[in-house]
Amino acid sequence: MKNLKGIFTLLIVFLVLLTTCKNTFIHDILPDKVDRGEYSAIITGDYRIGETLTVTVENAKLALGYQWTADGTNINNATNHEYIISGADAGKLISCIVTHGNDSIPITGSEKVPYNIVINTTGKAANDNVVASPDHGHIDTNITLSGTLANTATNNMVSFNLLSSNIDAVTTAGSINKTYAVKAADASNGVITINVTFIHSNSLEAGLNLGFTINNGIENVPVSFTEEDELLLGASENLTITVSGTYSHYIWFVNDKLINQGDEMNSLELKGINYTEGKHQVLVIVYKDMAETPYSQKIYFTITD
Repeated sequence: MKNLKGIFTLLIVFLVLLTTCKNTFIHDILPDKVDRGEYSAIITGDYRIGETLTVTVENAKLALGYQWTADGTNINNATNHEYIISGADAGKLISCIVTHGNDSIPITGSEKVPYNIVINTTGKAANDNVVASPDHGHIDTNITLSGTLANTATNNMVSFNLLSSNIDAVTTAGSINKTYAVKAADASNGVITINVTFIHSNSLEAGLNLGFTINNGIENVPVSFTEEDELLLGASENLTITVSGTYSHYIWFVNDKLINQGDEMNSLELKGINYTEGKHQVLVIVYKDMAETPYSQKIYFTITD
């Protein structure tokens, strides 16, 4: 009798445990799917900005609830079975916690949302073009910028401008082949815009004059200079280059990197301490009218110590 009572007690305990655990987690089948045995939940959709993710629960028998999360943090007002990915989600893992009665089902997304890459071009002429491939990517993913720089003037170049990164300009007509590694600091609301400027300019026009002044820490010293001269600059000295004449827009490059541009940027100050010993190139491009072909001039300076 005691043995029967013991077996009966064990049977009761087993049934209680079985009832308690029937909706507990069993195993993941896929990164986007959770299987509970009697029922399962899955996320479908493309993990891209603007796309819709959908949770489907198969064989659900109780009331369902939803809470979408980004990197584990609840997203405000995201409590529907569908969720539209926003720019703020870029770089984050989007998942969903589904409640089925008293059971909580965390469904982990299969990948983080990539950043979108947008090319914004200005100054295109003839066969100028550039495209980004792929047009989206995760942090440190390499994006290839390829295309063509047409040969339509004495000097042809294409520059790339981002929020924080630098990509060297292309200064020879022909094929464009550059690589950009995705950085979160370059993004605005999940979108990285690469401003691509094509510039086709003629050589320095008659009457366009450049003035040079070196500050040695004591005084400003005007310097007479032509392209044939060697402009020497000490590491502790600063060089100011000024364009005289009336122009509507100025663009400055140093060693093929865009330094400054604007309608009133008729001068550029270079601090010797920012450059390594040796020869460096300055390119200034000026527009009389933005609709006309600009003029350009290259200046070289050498850091002596």
